[in-house]
Amino acid sequence: MPDISPKVSIIIPTYNYGRYIEGLIANLQQQSYENWEAIIVDDGSTDNTEEQVEKYGKGDDRIIYLRITNRGCAGARNAGLELATGDFLHFLDADDLMSRDKLRLQLEQALTLPPDVITYTDLVYFEDKFPDRHFPDFNMKGIEWMPKFDGNDLKMLEALVRNNFTAVSSPLVSRNFILENKLSFDGRLDSKEDWLFWIECALANASFRYFGDDRAQTLIRRHGSSLTLQTNTLQFGEVIFRKKLSAVIETSKVAPEIKLKLNRMNSELHKWLMLRIVERINFRNPREVIDCVKRLGLKTTLIYLFKYLNYKRKSGQNLS
Repeated sequence: MPDISPKVSIIIPTYNYGRYIEGLIANLQQQSYENWEAIIVDDGSTDNTEEQVEKYGKGDDRIIYLRITNRGCAGARNAGLELATGDFLHFLDADDLMSRDKLRLQLEQALTLPPDVITYTDLVYFEDKFPDRHFPDFNMKGIEWMPKFDGNDLKMLEALVRNNFTAVSSPLVSRNFILENKLSFDGRLDSKEDWLFWIECALANASFRYFGDDRAQTLIRRHGSSLTLQTNTLQFGEVIFRKKLSAVIETSKVAPEIKLKLNRMNSELHKWLMLRIVERINFRNPREVIDCVKRLGLKTTLIYLFKYLNYKRKSGQNLS
């Protein structure tokens, strides 16, 4: 008999992460829920990603490999969306993992809810060298930070505008909801594209429901560049994100008074973000100055430098 259980499309962008493919595919195949397809979207890798997918996915027709070039993470996810055939969508980065029962338990919860409710689970961070040591926060200080939403109201929208509420690999969302609202990832963003995507879902009247079960978690691998470099890169990415968000809010179908409140909040957050960026720039270091001007523009850099100096003069303290 054909399998009539709901199908989950797992969309996995990757770039030069061939070293993680064996563990990724093994993790997927160990899921207690079996009706899924994994669309691995290779954005022009120059390593052995394709060979690894072919080797470890051989004989499993649930593993689908797609090669594209230079579309970035957002473009890769959009390419996966176009191929997806599942009833539900789950996004996963190629270097991350899921607990064995995540798909099964989260799907069971989702099936009790309307299609415009997006469930999301806890996530834990781990380092390459210590896969069994888990932390709830990226900095691995044991800080619980994830908000626990249940609904869609102004308070939730404001919280989403203020901070990203989870990793992209936590939520499970109805594919019909995404299709009906013509939602996709903004390919013009180099970072924060998932944050904008979930906000667009909320503005399209999706609700978010936290599903807290220790057996249903995303495991996020922490590695790569230094925290300082990553912080700076992410902050510059947030500048572009907040500019895009303003237009997204303005063109949404939410009530005018809500648009006004959200855009005012976003504008204020953009201002404080710019001041914090300028505060951290060492203006005696030509490389840092050139990088800032390249990213923000000379005029904007000077405007916020003078604003920061004026703030510091009046308050006598740094930004926190």
